[in-house]
Amino acid sequence: MTAPIVMVSSYPPRLCGIATFCEEAREFIARANPDRTVLVVNHFDGAGEGVLPAIGISQRDWWKSTARMINDMKPHAVHVQHEYGLYEYIDRRGDGDGNQSFLNLIEAIEYPIVVEPHPVHGRLREHGENFVSKLCRLADEVVSWEVVARQYNQAYELAHEACRSGTKVELPLEF
Repeated sequence: MTAPIVMVSSYPPRLCGIATFCEEAREFIARANPDRTVLVVNHFDGAGEGVLPAIGISQRDWWKSTARMINDMKPHAVHVQHEYGLYEYIDRRGDGDGNQSFLNLIEAIEYPIVVEPHPVHGRLREHGENFVSKLCRLADEVVSWEVVARQYNQAYELAHEACRSGTKVELPLEF
């Protein structure tokens, strides 16, 4: 049996843009890797075939059992959707951990990791800059949404030109 690809994210039926994004990304990754199972490790409210509820951020050390579960799967790669609110441990006084639990999770995973940090943009404050810097040191790949946005814009321009001229759109392989 080939090693699975494991995604870490929120997942439907949670009403969350990241959950919907993960569901679509999972379908795309599965089509691109037909020889591999694509599993999703998510919060306790996700559901579906291959969806493994395991993230309970109400405990400070939630990341330990999640990392253990992922490592036990011996994945080919781990693809993580990040948004600050998804992984923030908040204590009973209301103080958050600054996503340190998330960074601990990334550090504890023993397999190649790709992280898509959704809220990263050009006007990060000091905390965000520090977080992204640490994340880039821990993950094998961090997807820059600035690069993705440029590709979407390029694809849109190609499609728009094709519509005007009545020609077929042929996108480069990286799309």
